[in-house]
Amino acid sequence: MLLGRIGVEALQAQARDWQTFASVASAPAGCRYFAETKHSLCGAFASYWQNHGLEFDGRRGSSFAENLALFGMPISEPQQETIEGQTVLVQWFERARFEYHPENHAPYDVLLGRLGSALDGGAR
Repeated sequence: MLLGRIGVEALQAQARDWQTFASVASAPAGCRYFAETKHSLCGAFASYWQNHGLEFDGRRGSSFAENLALFGMPISEPQQETIEGQTVLVQWFERARFEYHPENHAPYDVLLGRLGSALDGGAR
């Protein structure tokens, strides 16, 4: 099975080009900067990204390579968007959209967007 760039594809389906999103030249302390996309990863989104991933190295926990393989690099900074009628803070990745729902208790405050259903013509 190959992992596609569903985050990029979902944005393209909405006629949005991630390369036109505001970018940053560096990341604040405690954050990770991705020079390839000119985006950073911080806070709850960084925690989720770092604690989930594919398992292919046989070691406990998620490595940078495993997280990168599952989600890809960030292709946006966190931004407010309306999803299914609710305005939420989101951050787009090559293979995912993270949504921040502060009304949920951790670890359920960051949820993954339903990008596959959006591409299949379902509700965004």
